[in-house]
Amino acid sequence: SQEIKELRTEIHHIGNNINQIARSVNAGIARAEDAKRGAVPAGSGLRVDVPDRKKVDVPLALNSAERYNQLVILGRWRCRKLEFDVRKMRWTREPENYTIEDGTIRITTKPGTDLWQRTYYHFRNDNAPVFQMETEERFFSFVVKTDFTGAHHRFDQCGVVMYLDSENWLKGSVEYENEEFQHLGSVVTNHGYSDWATTAIPAQVKTMWYRFSRREDDYCIECSPDGKQFTQMRICHMWKGAGKISFGIYACSPEDSSFTAVFSDMEITDCKWLAHDGQAPDEE
Repeated sequence: SQEIKELRTEIHHIGNNINQIARSVNAGIARAEDAKRGAVPAGSGLRVDVPDRKKVDVPLALNSAERYNQLVILGRWRCRKLEFDVRKMRWTREPENYTIEDGTIRITTKPGTDLWQRTYYHFRNDNAPVFQMETEERFFSFVVKTDFTGAHHRFDQCGVVMYLDSENWLKGSVEYENEEFQHLGSVVTNHGYSDWATTAIPAQVKTMWYRFSRREDDYCIECSPDGKQFTQMRICHMWKGAGKISFGIYACSPEDSSFTAVFSDMEITDCKWLAHDGQAPDEE
């Protein structure tokens, strides 16, 4: 089939990469430790998309059996590439009023719904509706456009979320404040304590794109006014974010309010949060 042909072609490219990395190390162009963590020398001509998507220890001296096993592992990963499918999403606290149609999700919030744990306010709120899909994929990005035109009361909000349990989650959103400004921000909750990092933006802003990216148990949230140029909002580590996770969207109205949040243009891509190209990681 065409899929098998494409997989064979990809395996061929991966094999060339592995052999080229080995030759680069032997020639002194790259260090063995760099090759093992997927870093390749500039100008080497190597395709770097596979090492960036999944960390694989690259053997530097491969016999035919070892090479075959390596390619099978990478090939199997290729076959299970993560794709967005709204049918795979599941509710945590399903809302009373929502619609899912033609790739657009509308959630009408209820008053008194929120996500927050302990810090500063000394209360625990854990009743916002969350719509997510699960994955064990360690390198990917999820993009969604939000429309909060209907937000009109303090703290009305909607955005991107990774909700693991009541005491371990993160979110990025715009929270309405008043007719002059609102808060673009993120909340990270580890071990039952939330923080809140914000910046003020004009109240006239009514839509925002978010890009949620994962690199193993580290995460990045970015925002964009147009879905093209994204700006970093937050980098964080999640103590319970190393294995299977759930990620998606949420909306809530913590005070006496209700509005309809609109989510569209959802997609999953290769990880757009690239590996750091500066100081090398410490050896553990």
